[in-house]
Amino acid sequence: MSLVFGDLNEILCVIRLLIQNHAIFAAEHLNTSLMKTKEQIEFFLKSIGEYATETDFDGISAFSKTKCKAKLRKPSSFSNSPDALTFSKFATWFDFGFGAGDVVQWDDSLGLVRNCTQSNVEICFIIDGNGSRIENKSLDVKDLTLADENASNRLYCALYKMGKEFLAPDFEIKDKFIPEPKNIISFTNLKTGQEGYAVIRCVTEDGEVFCFCIVVKGEDPRYNMNEHLGNVEDFIFRISSPSDYPRKAIDNALAKVGKTWNHALLRVEAPDMRVKKGEKYWFVNDKLQPIPATENERILCSKRYYAGNYFRNEEDAVNVSKKLAEVIRNYLAEPQK
Repeated sequence: MSLVFGDLNEILCVIRLLIQNHAIFAAEHLNTSLMKTKEQIEFFLKSIGEYATETDFDGISAFSKTKCKAKLRKPSSFSNSPDALTFSKFATWFDFGFGAGDVVQWDDSLGLVRNCTQSNVEICFIIDGNGSRIENKSLDVKDLTLADENASNRLYCALYKMGKEFLAPDFEIKDKFIPEPKNIISFTNLKTGQEGYAVIRCVTEDGEVFCFCIVVKGEDPRYNMNEHLGNVEDFIFRISSPSDYPRKAIDNALAKVGKTWNHALLRVEAPDMRVKKGEKYWFVNDKLQPIPATENERILCSKRYYAGNYFRNEEDAVNVSKKLAEVIRNYLAEPQK
């Protein structure tokens, strides 16, 4: 028998009844509750593929949107297969099943969960008495328990030391991403748990990461153009495009200290560095003297701006001319090669 709901409120009402029924059943069989992330929910539903009825899909969709704002695409058809997903099955998995990326244990072994059904768990990485290795294995969900935080960290550290990583949304073991110069990245520090964003300057041969600027969540930005982030082994990196959120987060943090990131020129600068047409600015000439000029928006003014030899006031031009003279003196004092 199929049910037809008039609106979302009726769907949610039925969801509550289904949750109550599945919770009573689960409480009789299981003794733990496992929360899920948005990425785990989306990956689980993608791997299942088929829904039993439209009612089940509407219930799962409303539940997922309420819990973690996950948006599901409605299928064109439904299945009467015994393996098709019902809301009751989904709710049981949501509260008590394992999600992709969870670490489970059995006997003296640890395993990384790739996927989970009501009865089986797919493992893709294992630590046991024989060491750590990438291995696909299917286990009965009843034989597994969720590993504690220390065990979970141990497994992920073993994976990272192999030069691999396992991240959403694909939840596949892949070669660890190493950032390159000019990359805008988000990062997670595996030792401290700190997260943030940065623009990569370089990665040295021994894996030390230097950045033009770094924004750690909850801290003031660092932007001396050669900031040391740490060693690649201690971080997870994700690349972003200049239009993605990490770039916006960097700009927002720099704006608080009167700066902005110019990705085209790879530098931190004042947001109003260039004056309007007809206004005066200053530059340093080839004799290292500060010289005034008028902005005319033509090639010469643009070249000075692009080179960074462009200042809103005489004081800044004087300071830079002194620093340039010092750099030249120090360079001339270096041993000849």
